[in-house]
Amino acid sequence: MKQIHHFGLRFKLTVISSLILVICFSLLSTVLIGTQKTYLRRNLDREVKSLVSLSTQPTIDVFQLYKDSGELQIDKQINYVKSLGNFVQDISIIDVDGNALYSQNKNISPITKEQAGTFATLYQNDSNGLVKKVIDPVIEQNGVHRYAMVYSINSAEISRQISRQTLLLILMCAIGLLASIVASVIAINKFIILPIRVLGRDTAKISSGDYNYQIPLIGHDEISVLAQSVNEMSKVLKSDIVDLKKADEMKSEFLRIASHNLRTPLTTVEGYLDLLESEDPAIRKTAVEGIRSGARRLSGFAEDILIVSQLNSGEHVVSSTKPVELSGFVNRVMKDFVPEATMKKIRVIIDAPEQSRRSPISLPHLRMAVWNILDNALKFTSTREDSEGLITVKLSESAKEALISISDNGPGIASDELPRLFTKFHRGTETEHYNFEGEGIGLYVAKMILQKHSGTIDVDSVLGHGSTFTIHLPLIPKEIKWQYDDDRIDKEV
Repeated sequence: MKQIHHFGLRFKLTVISSLILVICFSLLSTVLIGTQKTYLRRNLDREVKSLVSLSTQPTIDVFQLYKDSGELQIDKQINYVKSLGNFVQDISIIDVDGNALYSQNKNISPITKEQAGTFATLYQNDSNGLVKKVIDPVIEQNGVHRYAMVYSINSAEISRQISRQTLLLILMCAIGLLASIVASVIAINKFIILPIRVLGRDTAKISSGDYNYQIPLIGHDEISVLAQSVNEMSKVLKSDIVDLKKADEMKSEFLRIASHNLRTPLTTVEGYLDLLESEDPAIRKTAVEGIRSGARRLSGFAEDILIVSQLNSGEHVVSSTKPVELSGFVNRVMKDFVPEATMKKIRVIIDAPEQSRRSPISLPHLRMAVWNILDNALKFTSTREDSEGLITVKLSESAKEALISISDNGPGIASDELPRLFTKFHRGTETEHYNFEGEGIGLYVAKMILQKHSGTIDVDSVLGHGSTFTIHLPLIPKEIKWQYDDDRIDKEV
């Protein structure tokens, strides 16, 4: 089997799963980074607000106390406040006009008068959304607003923290992505590619002709369902191949049988044709009878083949039935059969009541079925040389069915051949060792015709003691009366 290495199922599944993982990890990392940035900003805002609310008033008090005597105490207070938060870069004190009254940084950015005179704390943010300056007004107890404190916030450390956190999250997501891709590839190989390869290997074994092999079913997933379907397909293929082999064997057997059954009567007819040139009336009569017998055999063979063809094609062989009194039917069939049996020195005993109940039958088809069984009995009984040939035909009735029994004192049938007796082209033994005439379909045709009549046929046989074939036909209930011209049977049978 050709191996596919480029753009195969493994490659496609790996690419698809990797793309899905990349998208998922990208979304996850984006959400985590955004969440982390928001957390750090909010944390900075909380710390700045806490520092401003706690340090503005004490610092102003120190400023007012020491603004005229020196800045040493003011510096000390400012440094203390700055030590409370390492994010504070500078603290300045301004008046309401924006003039700097105190600042450790001489390069303080200017504050507008509106900003300095505000009565509410102002927060200014940089381009990253971080607090960079806070202007906190000082409202004295008498309501006078003379000062404001300006806090310059150094957000560089926060930015560095955000960058570090972002880089860490990206690194962790990348590691997680790589691990997930590796894990997905391993999982794909183990749970998808490997079972498919095993399934492909087992399927190749079946496709090579090993139809007895069954793929082991593991789990209940789609691959297991596919394996089960392949197993079912192999069973069907095996059955079909067996049927084809049987059909081929039956065809070969049929050709051998057909050639024999055509050649024998044709040879007989050809031989009797030469006798027609004789001037002896007795010889010519014998020739005519022989030709007529050969023609009947050919006609019967053709009729059996036609019936088999119709049965195999699903045609309605028995399309219509009529209520027929069976005793008269049996007697009329035997009227034609007895002369043939007499010619072969076979004695026939008929045991049928003068009157019997009716059965819905198709006269020509049921006659063919009965005749095939009689012909089979005649053929095998005629081979007995150690005793008188005898065929007994008996008609009897039960509550719901009629029984036509045809018995012979021929060689009998082996028990292991009984199950195959009514199959097409079965002739009891191998053709090479078979000495009886016949195409091997008479009993098959009889069985199929009887089934079309809702009847059955069975056989009881003992080797060396002959065989008995019994036909079972449904009877019309006694309370149903039929008006039917039984004299027409002579013309139709």
